[in-house]
Amino acid sequence: MSATFETFIVLEGKLEFSLNDDGGQKIVLSKWDTFSWNDRGLLPAIARQIEAIDPNALEVFKTKMGLRFDAGPEV
Repeated sequence: MSATFETFIVLEGKLEFSLNDDGGQKIVLSKWDTFSWNDRGLLPAIARQIEAIDPNALEVFKTKMGLRFDAGPEV
């Protein structure tokens, strides 16, 4: 089974992720911010980076988007 990787890089402006059915929660990435995901989970280091930007964002990524942060070694 091969992994699927998706990477979003903001080249200009901002990229806003709206979460929930009503779009009530949002996460904004700015120029050069990068968000990468694979179907096997994200690195724990990425969880710490998200949390540093917005303390509430990590829980949103986990519960609302269903992302895991258990890939690779702990860095």
